[in-house]
Amino acid sequence: ETPIYLKSSSRIVLGGIDDISGIQSTEYRIDNGSWIRYSSPFGILGEGVHTVEYRSIDNSSNTENSKFLNVEIDDIAPVTTMTDTNGLPLPLVNGIYYGQVGFINLSAQETGCSGVKIIKYRINEGEWKGYSGVVGIEQENCKLEFYSVDNVGNTEMVKTVLFKASETQVPMTTLNIGEPKYIIEGKTCVTSATIFTLTAIDYGGSWPSGVNKIE
Repeated sequence: ETPIYLKSSSRIVLGGIDDISGIQSTEYRIDNGSWIRYSSPFGILGEGVHTVEYRSIDNSSNTENSKFLNVEIDDIAPVTTMTDTNGLPLPLVNGIYYGQVGFINLSAQETGCSGVKIIKYRINEGEWKGYSGVVGIEQENCKLEFYSVDNVGNTEMVKTVLFKASETQVPMTTLNIGEPKYIIEGKTCVTSATIFTLTAIDYGGSWPSGVNKIE
């Protein structure tokens, strides 16, 4: 059975109907624990999947066959990242990007289980908008804010990136390590057949001169 996604702050409500002798009590248990007499809406603690069983007993002591519900608790907000249109992360210095970028992409990864509902952003403290494609950074010296929300309402803290002009920003070089390689305890092990690739982008402000050489 497909689980219902909830937060630990969500509350489950139970109710019973018996038109003959009436309901004596309703009870529930979580993950095969002890039966608990239901008296008020309750929540479930602990990230992940849980099984809730519930049943009612009437005033003639007839006990209902227990029913069950699969619940998956998600208390973790998504994480949003920003890249250029080639999918590469933008080099930031203390939250500031120096140079022109034109357009950026936003993507969100759900670290919980309910899935990402929406990514929102705004520029220069304007109106918040739902992200549906690339975002145009049409001017230098502007502020971009963004965050994501998942399907149970967990909301990421707003991230802020400042875009500033710079005529003196140096190029940015990245190293890509090909196969074969093996990463263990934060160290990358390679062989003599492993290919190393260097790429560079000139982030030289309004009029970048381009990369002369990589060494």
